[in-house]
Amino acid sequence: MKINILYILFLIVISRYYRQLNNLVKKGSTASKPHTITRTVVHFYGFIPYHHIWEKFSNSIPKIDHGENIVTSSQYLKIALFALIFIIPILGHSQLKTPSLSPAAMIKQTVGITDITVEYSRPSAKGRTIFGEKGLLPYNEMWRTGANSATKLTISNTILINGHLLEKGSYTLISIPGITTWQLLWYPYSKRNWTSYRKQTPILTLELPVQKNTSYKETFEIHFQDITLQGASLLLEWEYTLLTIPIQVNDHEQIMTSIKKTLTGPAPIAYFNAAVYLHESKKDLHKALEYIQKVTASTDALFFQVTREAMILKDLDKNKEALTAAKRGLMLSEKANNKDFIRLNKKIIQEVKHP
Repeated sequence: MKINILYILFLIVISRYYRQLNNLVKKGSTASKPHTITRTVVHFYGFIPYHHIWEKFSNSIPKIDHGENIVTSSQYLKIALFALIFIIPILGHSQLKTPSLSPAAMIKQTVGITDITVEYSRPSAKGRTIFGEKGLLPYNEMWRTGANSATKLTISNTILINGHLLEKGSYTLISIPGITTWQLLWYPYSKRNWTSYRKQTPILTLELPVQKNTSYKETFEIHFQDITLQGASLLLEWEYTLLTIPIQVNDHEQIMTSIKKTLTGPAPIAYFNAAVYLHESKKDLHKALEYIQKVTASTDALFFQVTREAMILKDLDKNKEALTAAKRGLMLSEKANNKDFIRLNKKIIQEVKHP
C-alpha cells in the first residue's frame, strides 16, 4: 500500500511543531499558543469545513502563559491525535477516483509529414435520441463537438480543410448540426471552456453535407480514414449520423526542400526514399527514375530497390527497360526468398510483355 505524500508532509509538520514548542518552553516564551502551529496545519490542508470544531477544541488546549515553563507530553499527544483524526479520512477521500460519463480521448495521425492531433471527450447515447428537435442536441444550435471541455485540434503544418487554408497551430472545433448539413466553426484555441467561444468570430466556417451511417454508433467518435500521402478524411460519427471532413496536406514544397538539402551528400537510402515519395505521389516520375537509378547502378542494390526501378519504368511506359529491371528484381528476390517481391516482379514482367 502506497503511503500518501500528504500524510508524510503531515508527519514532518508535526515533528517541526514539537521542536518549536520545546524551544519555546526552554526559552520561557510569553503568551505563546501551542495550538497556533496545529491551526496552520489544519488550514494548510484546507480543512475549512471543520473550522468550527477546531475553534471549540482549540479553546480547551492549554496555553503557555507568562511564567509557565512546562507543557506536558500528554498535551502534545492530544494535539497530534486530534490532527490525525481529521487528516487521515480526508486523505483517503482525496484518493477517490470515479469513471467519467464521457471519457477523454486523444487521437494522433501523421498525414504526409504533418501531425494532426484531436483531443476530445466521448459521450454515449444511452438510449437517448441525439440529434433533432426532440433530441439531446437540437438542430441549429452550437455544440462543443464532444463533451466536457472544448474539442481541440492541433496541426504541425498548414493544411487545407475542404479546400480552405488552416495555418499551423491549435484550434477549437464547434459544430452546428442540421438536418441535411452541418456548420463547422474553427476558433484559435485559448480556453478549455467551450462556451467562451460563443461570442467570438470563427476564423473559418465550413458547411458540409450530413451522411447516414450504415451502422449505429453508441459512443461519439472522431477518427481518420482514407489516409494518403496528400490527405485524409476526418470522420465524426454518432448514432446514425456521419460527417466527413476532407483534409489535404500541403507538404510537397517542404518535402522537396528536405530532399534537395539531404541529397547534397546523401547515402543511397536517401535517394531511394526520395524516389519512392516522387513515385507514389506521382509528382515527378522522371526525377524519381533519376534518383532510383543512382541506387540501382550499384552491384550491391537490394531486391526492393531494383523492383522499385522496374515499377517506375513501367509507369513511364518504358516497357523494355522495365522488363530488364523486373528480371533483375526477380533474381534478387529469389535469392532473398521474399515471396511478395517474387510475385510482384513476375506480375510486372507479364504486364510489360503484354501491355
